[in-house]
Amino acid sequence: MSEEVMTAIIRKCLHIDSLAAEMYRCLSEGFAGAEVARFWRRMAREEREHVEFWQVLLALAQQGLVPQVFEDPYQVAQELEEVEARVRLLEKQCLEPPQVNLAFVVAYRLEFYLLHPAFAALFHYAASLGRINGLNSPLESYEAHIHQFLEALGRWGSGSPELELAGEVLVRLWRENKLLAQQSTTDQLTQVLNRRGFFRVVQPLLHLAQRHGDQVGVLMVDLDGFKEINDSQGHQAGDLLLRQVAGVIARGVRSSDIVGRYGGDEFIVYLGPVDQEGLGRVAEKLRLAMQGAPWEGLAVTVSLGGALGPVGGGVDQALHGIIQLADQRLLAAKRAGRNQALTQESPVLAPGLAREIW
Repeated sequence: MSEEVMTAIIRKCLHIDSLAAEMYRCLSEGFAGAEVARFWRRMAREEREHVEFWQVLLALAQQGLVPQVFEDPYQVAQELEEVEARVRLLEKQCLEPPQVNLAFVVAYRLEFYLLHPAFAALFHYAASLGRINGLNSPLESYEAHIHQFLEALGRWGSGSPELELAGEVLVRLWRENKLLAQQSTTDQLTQVLNRRGFFRVVQPLLHLAQRHGDQVGVLMVDLDGFKEINDSQGHQAGDLLLRQVAGVIARGVRSSDIVGRYGGDEFIVYLGPVDQEGLGRVAEKLRLAMQGAPWEGLAVTVSLGGALGPVGGGVDQALHGIIQLADQRLLAAKRAGRNQALTQESPVLAPGLAREIW
């Protein structure tokens, strides 16, 4: 049922942006020959690009590749139903004899409706996936779309302070929606995904791996002696160190790999598709990168545990099994003397024995 409501939400966003594209096209024809017509055509073109984004996302949702991203999806679906009804009322005003000021009032109301938080939430989710199956999120370009509207408003609009202030509200509303969408899935300290965001993002990747028969891997990364660093250097130094460690991990993996903060000083990395050799290579790369980074007088190392496997049956259960095995190997790497990378079965090592494990 949750997949059905997510599909309905995305389809509703598609319908609303399709209406927006048609409204801007209609405005461009109403001002044919005027310079402002070029602006309306550009707005229509950008809305058509958004329509293409929704079409790709809808296809993924219909394949069960888009997880539930809303706390109350049924409420969101109802709100979007109301937004679409209001946009359809606006659409009728585009057919009236063209007047520049009236056109900008209609466009302002349209852009306001397009700032429903559901749009920003889905843009943000798509951006966190990167480019997958042609999915290219408008998240970073949307603010430029709004600023373009404000510039045109100042150039061709009435110039009234009220309308200019209303335009500034659009920018602020977009930024607040974008921030809220980010905060729901991003760890604010390290700026990588939080646990909730991590599992949300990897879900469609697991479905793709299942479909293609690929193996996926997980690395659990834990700072060695973080409590001692916190106690001796203070929590501010500890927080700074966590941010730096997250950066080293993010730079050390592929752009298609997913990094999250699992909790405390432990991070998780999803790799897919990957084989045993690749998993071990990435783990060792991260271990060496951490050991060799400039830490301003601190001796910072990490221990890593890794595991991989196919994604059969239920994807959530398969991922849980891989994570559990990776976590067991992380603990073994700690017992082996820290600063170790254990990514496959190995003889049990005595505590304190420092040697490479593969």
